Amino acid sequence: MVNGIFVLSKEDSVSLVGDQICVVSGSNKTYYDLEKVQGIAIKTVDEGPFFDDMALVIYIKNGSDTLIFVPSEHACYEKFLFDEISKVLPIDNKKIIEASSCTESATFTLYNRSRQKKEATEESQPESGLKIYLEDDEVKVSGSIDLGYIGTFTDEEIEIDDSLEEIREWDIVTENLDEDCSDDEVISFLNKYFNDFAAKICRNIENINGTFLLHVFTDMDASEINFMLIDELFIEENLRYGNEEDIAEIYNPVREGLNSLSPYIGTPNDGTIPKGHIESVLRSFYPMFDFDCFIENILPECVGLHDGEISFQCSDDFDEAILCGAYAELHEDLSFDDWHNF
Repeated sequence: MVNGIFVLSKEDSVSLVGDQICVVSGSNKTYYDLEKVQGIAIKTVDEGPFFDDMALVIYIKNGSDTLIFVPSEHACYEKFLFDEISKVLPIDNKKIIEASSCTESATFTLYNRSRQKKEATEESQPESGLKIYLEDDEVKVSGSIDLGYIGTFTDEEIEIDDSLEEIREWDIVTENLDEDCSDDEVISFLNKYFNDFAAKICRNIENINGTFLLHVFTDMDASEINFMLIDELFIEENLRYGNEEDIAEIYNPVREGLNSLSPYIGTPNDGTIPKGHIESVLRSFYPMFDFDCFIENILPECVGLHDGEISFQCSDDFDEAILCGAYAELHEDLSFDDWHNF
């Protein structure tokens, strides 16, 4: 028998409290251990104005089967999904984006405990990472670093320009190591520091991706780049107006909405500021732009490891029509700085 719990009224809520999910429904308050969560999904419907378009469904096996339903219009929906549960469980953010644009009845699985266990068991390859070493007194880097949509950079695409003596003057080195430390200690520290940095990027990749796309579309809007001339990027059937010769008809109607996202551009991406909705909002603004095709054709160029920051540069495979040597620096809080394109 399945027990259904519905979070509907203003007094109802769902929240993460430590390692438990707290659900308030009517006069009942119940706590469920995270380890009992078997699955999380978004269900979409197409049943007219008396139904919410989407609902979060949490499947818990706690002696009996329990399903918790949270409509997307409820005040705690976004907070719980983006700010809480996605920080402790490996939520499939791509499925959230797919669900947000779905107009039919469907189920989008965000998390499946059985699948996660199976994938963890089958995983045989070691995690990718950076290896910093000395060769002929020169600091070299090998390995890889994943910057999400920006690209995965490997081996010769990753650089440290400074010499070992210059690196010894870096703030992150002087603040963490003694002045008379050995070269091996410096190299060991750099390996830990930048691999921890890369791991933090991985944990917050949704924020990195969203901020990157926000920079891209801010540039596109400012220059009114006519992506309709690029067949691979233009989804003609999703055009909202009849005159496809005037690109301004795409940018003008949503410019105010785009500008409302601008405060996120320079803020941290380390999870201290929720940003989980940026990509889905941009996709709703520009349904005639093929995001997936664009992302697949981003060309990573180089990454630089610096004192307390990682820089990147990338272009696109559409004759650099959207990205041409796009550059930015990621600071320790993962905020973007010094962005420039073209």
